[in-house]
Amino acid sequence: MLRSLFFCLFSFTIIALTQAQMMGFDEIDPAKISPWKASDITDFQGIYHFGESELESNLVLVVERDLISAQIRSGHFQEINGQTVFLMEYKNLTHVKITGNQFYSDEYQGSFVVFEPNDEPLWALKINNPWSDIPQPGQYELGPKLEIFVEYFPGKFPFASTRLLKDSEMGQYSKADLGIMRNEIFARYGYIFQSGGKMEAYFKQQDWYFSASKDVNDALTEIEKQNIQMIRKWEGK
Repeated sequence: MLRSLFFCLFSFTIIALTQAQMMGFDEIDPAKISPWKASDITDFQGIYHFGESELESNLVLVVERDLISAQIRSGHFQEINGQTVFLMEYKNLTHVKITGNQFYSDEYQGSFVVFEPNDEPLWALKINNPWSDIPQPGQYELGPKLEIFVEYFPGKFPFASTRLLKDSEMGQYSKADLGIMRNEIFARYGYIFQSGGKMEAYFKQQDWYFSASKDVNDALTEIEKQNIQMIRKWEGK
């Protein structure tokens, strides 16, 4: 009898550990997760936060109907010239697709869900094969959606990184504005501008700007790349 009871308790513990899933460093109850039934695919657009402390990262999701970009932003501390600095890292996912509430890419897959641990529901992205080191093999990770989006992108023209620009709106901007709009996209990734140039002088006055790299092309999303081409076309007019 005692042996049977011990076996049942042991089995229950194994099942509980197997079912336990992660949101940051916290275990969550899968029973409190349900599918997120959005009325429009653009409802999924936003910033999803994963991990905690030095293991935290954000997935930036921009939805433009036929063009969806997903970028993982993380970072690490590194000592450079005797100073400890935090270096940002960017990874653009490929062939991103959303079907219903399902999220697909070549690198990671998951689904959009609602997590209700109490009376306040959390909209989140559940990643089945997490990139962080927090979940154990077989566990998924939940990344709650942050209440910010455009504010996440600093600068005078943040929308140049959050949606596709349209020809019909470009005529309202001066050539000087177009130059700042285009270079802001690069500046958000820490692009090092020409020493003594106008752009270097302008961005050094912005408290959000940091100089990190002379080549940030690999960090640009497809939406940003298309917008850069659009802005250049209007700069040439």
